[in-house]
Amino acid sequence: MNEEVLKYLKEARLALDAAISVMEHENSESRSSRFKQEYALNVPELNLKGKPIAVILPDGTKKTAPAWKTVVVTLLTELLKSPENLQKARELCGAIVGNTRILLNNTSEDMRSPRTIADNIYIETQMSAKELLRFLGKVLDAMDISPAEIKVEISNA
Repeated sequence: MNEEVLKYLKEARLALDAAISVMEHENSESRSSRFKQEYALNVPELNLKGKPIAVILPDGTKKTAPAWKTVVVTLLTELLKSPENLQKARELCGAIVGNTRILLNNTSEDMRSPRTIADNIYIETQMSAKELLRFLGKVLDAMDISPAEIKVEISNA
């Protein structure tokens, strides 16, 4: 084969590879978006069987949260960066109680799986996803934050 034909074939191959790459990327994105949905925390059809991917804060900031426990911890940690919310959380310490343990407190004592959400503020995370979200609802209510303002991106795959 002469050099011009070889050069032409190489260029055609590069163009074809680039087109295939673009098509594969577009196909991958559309496939993954089919299996993701955003739900407000107050929506009854919130799919607890789906796996959370991220929590979307009231200001639209998206934070990765690959488990329900992470959704709650990440959300509360971010919300308590506000001095007003932090003060409300301090006032709530010891007031939100589960069946056998305090769920929000200024000490991690007597908690099975404590997570720090702010200086000297701990939450119990040893509970089911449903219980975690019920607890989160109580905290948000006490802070005057509507669950409708918060979204969770969930994988339904």
